[in-house]
Amino acid sequence: MRTALLLLGIIWAVDAALLASPARAQRLHDEGRPARCEAAAAAVMAHATRPREVAGAHEELVWCPQAGAVLARLWAAPPADTASLALLAERSASVADGRLMAATMQLVSRAGVPEPVRRAALRVALAQYEPSIGFDDRGVDDPNEWAQTFTADYSQHVGTQPVTERDRAAMREALRRVTVDEAGTRWGRAAQRVARWLSGWERLP
Repeated sequence: MRTALLLLGIIWAVDAALLASPARAQRLHDEGRPARCEAAAAAVMAHATRPREVAGAHEELVWCPQAGAVLARLWAAPPADTASLALLAERSASVADGRLMAATMQLVSRAGVPEPVRRAALRVALAQYEPSIGFDDRGVDDPNEWAQTFTADYSQHVGTQPVTERDRAAMREALRRVTVDEAGTRWGRAAQRVARWLSGWERLP
């Protein structure tokens, strides 16, 4: 009995010491992050077409330096089902990384890409361009609707390859090419409106 009480006393003392030292607890947490990041990246890649099965790994990944590269690779073959695609888009929009902009704009620029994937890719690309910008699907379906939405409530982690002004200029040019290549179509008109709006955004003080 004395031994058990002694062990409990030691455990409580250790816990109290950790609680009394948040900096130490945070340091111990951070020291374990590289291993957790490697595990999260591996799980996400292993379940590339079934991201909902490893939603927790996706949540961990966005805090990791590998996030931009791993998520960009997933856009090379995005999941087909709506829920999984939405999860990938949500996580991708929460990381600011030039590789994500490039990967998603490749999909936006191709007319043969499935409609849901193309729309999700454009939402992510716009989040890379400026995280307060959103994309309303009505902007593709109805030429009288504005394509952009705005939010002040966003959270975005900076990746290891931050988005540059050159990346933004390349995105505007890609949208202009869609305007020409798909002139007269829903996507041609939507790309034109978005490209014009982004050009105007750049001229704001």
